[in-house]
Amino acid sequence: MRRSLVPALALLPLLALRPASGEAPPTADVGALVAGQNAFALDLYGRLKGGAGNLLFSPYSIHSALAMTRAGAAGETAAQMDRVLHLPVAAPPSGAGAFAGMAAAWKALVALIATAPQATDYGAEGRKQVPAYNLSVANALWGQSGFPFVPAYRALLKDAFGADLNDVDFAQGPRVRQQINDWVLEKTNQKIKDLIPEGLPTADTRLALVNAIHFLAQWDEPFSEQGTEPKDFTGEQGRVVKVKMMRRTGWFRTFEDQDARVLALPYKGGAAEMLLVLPKDPAGLPALEAGLTLARIGGWGQRKEGGRTALELPRFTFEAATDLSTTLAAMGMPDAFAVAKADFSEMARQPEEPLYIGVVLHKAFIAVDEKGTEAAAATAVLMRAGSAPNHAEPVPFVCDRPFLFFLRHVSTGALLFAGRLAAPAPAAD
Repeated sequence: MRRSLVPALALLPLLALRPASGEAPPTADVGALVAGQNAFALDLYGRLKGGAGNLLFSPYSIHSALAMTRAGAAGETAAQMDRVLHLPVAAPPSGAGAFAGMAAAWKALVALIATAPQATDYGAEGRKQVPAYNLSVANALWGQSGFPFVPAYRALLKDAFGADLNDVDFAQGPRVRQQINDWVLEKTNQKIKDLIPEGLPTADTRLALVNAIHFLAQWDEPFSEQGTEPKDFTGEQGRVVKVKMMRRTGWFRTFEDQDARVLALPYKGGAAEMLLVLPKDPAGLPALEAGLTLARIGGWGQRKEGGRTALELPRFTFEAATDLSTTLAAMGMPDAFAVAKADFSEMARQPEEPLYIGVVLHKAFIAVDEKGTEAAAATAVLMRAGSAPNHAEPVPFVCDRPFLFFLRHVSTGALLFAGRLAAPAPAAD
């Protein structure tokens, strides 16, 4: 059966789990879960970096959606997904107890990253009040009415992920598409539109697992809008564009290693930060990307040195859509996408209509300005049936050439969003 190709959106988690008799769920290990998510993030970045232009995705979202999908898998399909997702799953691969423990870990992680400081405004008369830090994650399922989904799978999704199963008829594809897209639009503060493109879902779809993530936070100290001025940004192939360059001088955690300078830009309340990673060599972005490792990024998050710095950062807004189906299969989990090989028997037991992943869509959005950051993402998995002292002179940190950024939750180290600004839009006159 031909697989439809569509722009990918934000993420959607799915999970099927049938507890084994007499098997006690292990204690939730948030640290092991985050380590696996971040390792997957670096693997996926390595696959996506080859394209030109800007890059943006939410590794947290994509990993959660796929890991929950894996919970409905068994046999070799499960083993392949475990390796690609770096899941800390106990043998055998289809053991349900391990997933009960990870479900508890996901629930605990969401509680940690969604804890927000008290809402504050921007400090100007009449300005809209916004949260100092707010991150929301929502999950939902749309399943074919009458299809025999495993009851324990449905119960686990409801308990651990708050995901209700909405009964639909996928033969009425345009109506279901509108329902899913409206839900995603609401959960991402109107930022992710048309997650499911025209032509999907198809009549042979049996389950759509959708996750939406939305981040909104103020900088710990805002940039002054009066200080923002047009400045040249030298992008790919030496193309120069005028951007709106924000400026702020203050004390930052900043440091360098063999080929990069790094600055940690905190959000109000300290729950999250954006790591700005600037190659020392103006032409050194490819080498920097090739040298990214989990230990290196984790080390950046732990370093405490800093000093008085004159930061210049472009104001930017962009979105990215990616169909991850081919990429994920190439990363080592091809069976999940093959109708003749996929084993999702922990999700539904219907030998006449075995399930396989038809498409994985991801879409992400980010906006960075003087006040803070708004970012959103959504992922959909469609399951188909087959047949220092402040007096020092500030050190410049000028982001006027391609750089990487990682939106990171501080206490857990979870990478919520990852991206590259290489081709910013020209500043409006």
